[in-house]
Amino acid sequence: MGLDVYAGTLSRYVSRDWKTVVQQFAADTGQPLTLAIRDDATGEVQYVSPEELVATDDEKKRNRRDIEGWRDAIIEQLGQAENGLETWSEDWDKPYFTAKPDWSGIGAFLVHLAEMVYGESYDRDRDGAVDYFDNSLVQRLIEDEDVYWTIPRGVTMWLPLNGRVIFQAPFLGENTNIGSTVVLREELQEINDRSWRANDAQFAHWFSNFAEDPRPSSAGESHLTTEQRAQHCFAVLWRACDFADEHTVPILFDY
Repeated sequence: MGLDVYAGTLSRYVSRDWKTVVQQFAADTGQPLTLAIRDDATGEVQYVSPEELVATDDEKKRNRRDIEGWRDAIIEQLGQAENGLETWSEDWDKPYFTAKPDWSGIGAFLVHLAEMVYGESYDRDRDGAVDYFDNSLVQRLIEDEDVYWTIPRGVTMWLPLNGRVIFQAPFLGENTNIGSTVVLREELQEINDRSWRANDAQFAHWFSNFAEDPRPSSAGESHLTTEQRAQHCFAVLWRACDFADEHTVPILFDY
């Protein structure tokens, strides 16, 4: 299963009332798309269209009510109201942003972080491979307790909270590592300052030109380098932060 970055309301997210990059491409080109959904409890795989996964109107109302209750509990438990944050809106009219760095992009981004932290180089002759998580340099980064960046620490959701906040909470039945969008923005700024020192125009170039081919049939055909994948992943996260700041919405990984 691939990995997408989503920024938008959690109510819309859990109701599946949004389209991934692959789903958008299929809709725009009129190509049929079937999703394989695996039941973790039984191991059975069901093949459905994306439209079949979208919640009904009644389910959407229930999802929004549940998410708003979850949000309010998080804000209260973290004492965010005392820091000036009252809430963030789960309004259905809010737009959403999504892009697909995929696991190869996240892995390449971790390669870049590991090279920056340890001063060691990843074997660039392996640029055709995307099993970055098996690389010893990346494993060292993930296991290093002194590394404070959220992605190596397993954070997969960033909420529009005040200040540098990192915690764990149940979400959709699983304990989830969560940070604030403030933390993610500061981390990306630091990473860019310490390495690429790129500007917004370069970020836009990375986002548009170093994306993987969205065609489902193109899997495994990428000619991007490790550095290009890392730069695209960075640009996706930067743009997600821009969107989250503008609309006051969460960011999360969908996989």
